[in-house]
Amino acid sequence: RLGIDYNINNRNSLSFSQMGMMGAFKTNDKQSYEFLSSNNTGYAKGTQTNISNAGFWNINSQLIYKRTYPKPGKELTIDGSFNYNQGKNDYLFSMYDNFYSINSENTSYQKNDGESRGGMTTVQMDYVNPLTDTSKLEWGIRSNIKQTFQKNVTQNNNVFTNNVFVKDTFMSNNYAIDDMVNGAYINYSNKFKKWGYQAGLRFEQSYYFGNILDKDSSFSYNYPSKPDNILKSLFPGIYFSRKFKNNQEFQINFSRKIERPNF
Repeated sequence: RLGIDYNINNRNSLSFSQMGMMGAFKTNDKQSYEFLSSNNTGYAKGTQTNISNAGFWNINSQLIYKRTYPKPGKELTIDGSFNYNQGKNDYLFSMYDNFYSINSENTSYQKNDGESRGGMTTVQMDYVNPLTDTSKLEWGIRSNIKQTFQKNVTQNNNVFTNNVFVKDTFMSNNYAIDDMVNGAYINYSNKFKKWGYQAGLRFEQSYYFGNILDKDSSFSYNYPSKPDNILKSLFPGIYFSRKFKNNQEFQINFSRKIERPNF
């Protein structure tokens, strides 16, 4: 990880950071098992072996601009970041069965070849302005764009396929996802004697599209896409607090949140 801070002057500064990481995983495990009848007599045994090789790498870049003002606590921040990751994995599962009664042996295999990659870009601006010694106004905007690609090919090999690897279409997948959320917020807070209160409103515009590339199947939503969706994109929040003796405090709040469906 590398980070650089540059003070343009006593009111403006730039911060840049760059991060990179990578990793690899290799596993080999073996499990033996035996099938028993109701009288604890063994009638079959087997062995399952799992071999996996996986690796990934990830980079993240971030640039932050910050401006302060003569008024204490007043500041403007602009933050931009980009993240990209890529991974690959190969799995081989083998299962050996031996049935005593019919003297039959069988070994079946399943292999998974997978890869994934994705990028995410986030840009946001936040502004804080203390109006008085007790009140403060905050507002900001934010945009987050994410793209994901993932592919997994599963193949089976056993006596039923004449020991030839055949693609398992049920367990294989190949999909792409576009996910975007844009938002803006405003927030006001103040104190009066032992009481504190805060009120805010956030507006979000969201777009999501997931597509199975080899099966002509997709899922998507877009809010707000028409005037009837406006209320689904507004998220208010109200907070109250009251301080008492011996560092005791009572709080009550109301807020609206969202849990978005995904692919």
